[in-house]
Amino acid sequence: MCDCVSVVNEALKKDYEDDQAEINVGFSFSNNSLVVKPCGLAMQYHKKKKDGTYSDKKTTVSITPTFCPFCGTKYDE
Repeated sequence: MCDCVSVVNEALKKDYEDDQAEINVGFSFSNNSLVVKPCGLAMQYHKKKKDGTYSDKKTTVSITPTFCPFCGTKYDE
């Protein structure tokens, strides 16, 4: 498991001069261990209607990565 979340959080605190600056993380359990992953990544898109046109309203979907977005290490499942 990588420690990129900790490294990035420390860099954010230093760069923004804010002791509370940090990326959002989520926790999950895998093989009796706690896995910390960045979360709150969001994707937005326009849904396609039955008539083939696209909705004016955007739909937001939350994404949790399976690989570290900083170094590429695969997260345990």
